[in-house]
Amino acid sequence: TEDLEILKYHYSYGMCKGLDMKSFDKIHRDSKRTLEEHPDAEIYLVHQN
Repeated sequence: TEDLEILKYHYSYGMCKGLDMKSFDKIHRDSKRTLEEHPDAEIYLVHQN
């Protein structure tokens, strides 16, 4: 189903663990923009518990 595909996509990124969808969308959108503007950029995500 479409919901399952969305979940697979969402969890295919290591950055999403413990994030709500709104936070994930923002990080994903910002990361994509950064890589479009700076293709050689390295993006690091730090998880704090």
